[in-house]
Amino acid sequence: MNTPISAFDLSKEALPDLLLKIQQGFIQLPDLQRSFCWHDDLVIDLLASVSQGWPIGGILLQEVSNGSWKVCPRLVEGVQLEQVPIPTELILDGQQRCTTLFMCLFSNRPVRVQSRRNDKMSDRWYYVDIQKALDPDVERDSLFWASITVGFVLAL
Repeated sequence: MNTPISAFDLSKEALPDLLLKIQQGFIQLPDLQRSFCWHDDLVIDLLASVSQGWPIGGILLQEVSNGSWKVCPRLVEGVQLEQVPIPTELILDGQQRCTTLFMCLFSNRPVRVQSRRNDKMSDRWYYVDIQKALDPDVERDSLFWASITVGFVLAL
């Protein structure tokens, strides 16, 4: 018999594996989640934390089994699929972080961020200064910068 506490799984998943499942549409959002709405500085702070291997907070996923979830799922912003699969998991907490990391690291498109001054949305590419990244004395926040101009993505 499942008790409430036995229903939790505190497993760790590699970030690339999580982002790949988002890209493939197996991890989606319940339609009750708000849209992505982060500012540029939050994106840079998250990238800096990930680049240092710092914890970025937990991600709460709900496993979805045949008809057990009664909300409409939707793809994470930035995911584009011709055939949308039935999700295996839904993001209940951590949507802004998952969306940010997916758009910055996996989407090959600019990240749509909100301006702090007027709440207007703009598309930005994020870049890292590799020379600074290899220097242990450089602050991580100074490694990243954004450009509103059309850029290119370097596949690693």
